[in-house]
Amino acid sequence: MTQSDPDELLFVGTHGYLAAFDKRTGEEAWRNDLKGTGYNLVTVLVEDGVLFAGTYGYLFALDPRNGEVLWRNDMKGLGHGMVSMATTHSRTSAHDNPTLQAQKQAEMQAAAASTNT
Repeated sequence: MTQSDPDELLFVGTHGYLAAFDKRTGEEAWRNDLKGTGYNLVTVLVEDGVLFAGTYGYLFALDPRNGEVLWRNDMKGLGHGMVSMATTHSRTSAHDNPTLQAQKQAEMQAAAASTNT
């Protein structure tokens, strides 16, 4: 499989496939058939250098550079249908996000007010 810089890729999941495309050219970098998942929507999440894909009751972890499957979980007992994913990890810092800046400032003001009373 070809190695690509994950920061330069757009990941697309559809019909039981996961593919990566160059964001500038649209050229396909790699494609992976998520075997056994049928022709279903594939939900995609990238975190900490791992590409996660969920579809039809299956969960996969892949190397975003080349699409190689690192592990697969059949999520037995959870049914077969659309998969949604979320984590609590966020790379957004208060320096980049005005909402987080305002929230942090309000928390600091509240803490200061509580110590002054």
